[in-house]
Amino acid sequence: MKKLLSLLFLVLLRSFIFAQNTGDEAIAALLQNAQKQSDVDINQALYFANTALQQAHNEHNTLMVFQSYRKFGAILEDNNRLAEAKDYYAKALAISDEKAVPSSQKLNILNEWAIINKKMGQYKIAQDFHLKSIEEAQKIGDKEMVEFGYHGIGSMYSMMSDFDKAIHYYHLSMQAAEAWGNKEGATVTQQNIANIYLKAKNLDMAQSSAEKALKMANELADSSRIAKVLRVFADVELAKGNHAEALRKNYISYQIFQAKGDKRNIGETFLSIASNFYEQKQYEKAEDYFYQCQSLLPYLLPYGNANYYHKLGKLYVVKGENNEAVKVFNKSLALTDSLGFKEVASANHKALAELFALRKDFQNAHHHAILACKIDEELFTEARQKDMTEAQFKYDVEKADQEITALKGQKMKTFAFFGLAAMLCLIVFSIYNLRKNKQLKDKNKEIYGQNVRLEAHNNSLLQVAYVAAHDLKEPLRSIGSFTNLIQRKYGAEFPAEAQEYMQYVVSNTQKMNDLFTGLLAYSSIVADDDYKEQTCDFNIVVAEVLHLYSDDIKSTKATVTYDIDMPTLSIKYNHGLELVKNLVCNALKFSSEQPIIHIASTQLSNNRIEISVSDNGKGVLNIEKSKIFNLFHRSDRSEKSQGIGVGLAICKAIVEKYNGTIDFESDEKETKFSIILSGQLIVQ
Repeated sequence: MKKLLSLLFLVLLRSFIFAQNTGDEAIAALLQNAQKQSDVDINQALYFANTALQQAHNEHNTLMVFQSYRKFGAILEDNNRLAEAKDYYAKALAISDEKAVPSSQKLNILNEWAIINKKMGQYKIAQDFHLKSIEEAQKIGDKEMVEFGYHGIGSMYSMMSDFDKAIHYYHLSMQAAEAWGNKEGATVTQQNIANIYLKAKNLDMAQSSAEKALKMANELADSSRIAKVLRVFADVELAKGNHAEALRKNYISYQIFQAKGDKRNIGETFLSIASNFYEQKQYEKAEDYFYQCQSLLPYLLPYGNANYYHKLGKLYVVKGENNEAVKVFNKSLALTDSLGFKEVASANHKALAELFALRKDFQNAHHHAILACKIDEELFTEARQKDMTEAQFKYDVEKADQEITALKGQKMKTFAFFGLAAMLCLIVFSIYNLRKNKQLKDKNKEIYGQNVRLEAHNNSLLQVAYVAAHDLKEPLRSIGSFTNLIQRKYGAEFPAEAQEYMQYVVSNTQKMNDLFTGLLAYSSIVADDDYKEQTCDFNIVVAEVLHLYSDDIKSTKATVTYDIDMPTLSIKYNHGLELVKNLVCNALKFSSEQPIIHIASTQLSNNRIEISVSDNGKGVLNIEKSKIFNLFHRSDRSEKSQGIGVGLAICKAIVEKYNGTIDFESDEKETKFSIILSGQLIVQ
């Protein structure tokens, strides 16, 4: 009988344990589904989390209640609903001392509580709980959580622009990561260190740290981490003025984030690209990326939102929309003042001071200027210490150099006599040369004067073309508007012949407007001399052109291929874009019903490079070679086109700026346009 009772007890115990495990697994599955839906549908994610929480409460399962509260907090935090997230983290923290909650889970909630307070500007609470988690982790030998705690404090000081302390705690985090072999954690920390140096304007150290982080990310073979490092690297390149390289790195990052549906990092990347175009004074493109970033603001961290509004304000200032600029600077300021982002706060106050000064509201201008100075003084303390250290180092080096110079002085006396003799010979030779060179200088001066007059004459002609085209568009626009009004008001009363005449007026007005637009574009290109010491990656150019004409490519069912490794040339990015854009547009217009287009680059044997665009369209007559690149010339191929004959003229004007050539080869089946540039423009 006793044996039978014992057996029955064991069966009941196993059933209870099995049922408990089954309940845990079911709740864990619900929480896993909640995590999967977090970035896709927040309402669905919260539904799964709430179902898990209710089931855990019904089963009196303390651990799963704890986990459900944490999951609620994480989902809301990921979607930037910080106040609600904090409430759920607080509930999890309240039951974290229960026996059912393992020590590792207690450490997690301590750090999560620190992070949510950090994001909401409660830095003292954040630091206290990070330090508490580090202390508890050290007691139980949990190196991972020690690393995580130090990293959290470093992140907090980074947000506060306290760069010295941020670097200090990041280094402690790096040491902890290396101690337990966490290569991914070390990579993340190295990336953040690069970002700190970037904020501190130490671009050399920022680039060095970014290079280390990228090498570590490549070793991990983690595409997401590579993309995040590349985004920081792009910001470093932008700060150093390497716009094309910054854009290339950002485009690569965007493709990876887009494939993974990472909305937060897509938003940060759009913000970086917008900044890139702003720095290049391409304000329309910058505005387009700011607009795309706007829908992703809920996914950005508070610092990202503050940065977005500040940069948007700068764009509004450039556009002359000062009232809108004041609004968004104040939005950014509301975040920076409440959360302590000192660097952005200072920039906001300076911008507002300038805007209020323009309004002659000197009281507000002075107020913001004083606040900016106060913040700069706080930020300057560490910089001043570093400058003093650097100055001491330079002083020591200079002193050592002086001692070396004194020792060399004795040897220099030995050569003094010979030096004086050589000097006398040089003076005699110089007097002779001065007489000969005077005649040459006079002749050069005369030639220079002629060149200046010729250049002024050419600039005057360009200015006349630009002003004529620009100013004539306004009366032409009025003609078009009044013609449309006449048609709408009296068109029904016109006889058929009169309506036909009105159509001629409308179509020719539009044609004249297109001609003026083309003349403006052409004269702007010819007058653009700001292209020296710039680079253009034709891989990025080809990608942007295919994006611009994606609708045309689809509608014509075109097949467009291109060489994988296009060159980088020492030309302005906009010039490279105009070249490829006009040639591809030309190919789409004049190819067969299903165009086949190929974009290629070839390194020629005599140190020249060729960029070509070929299509399968009707050939161009060779007799047109002398005319096809003329402004407003339209070939026989243009019969089905609405073109005005400007694209190829622009291409020729750009190529001639760089002492290159443009030509075409054509037969009945294929037309190929080739641009040849000298090897000195190739960036190795």
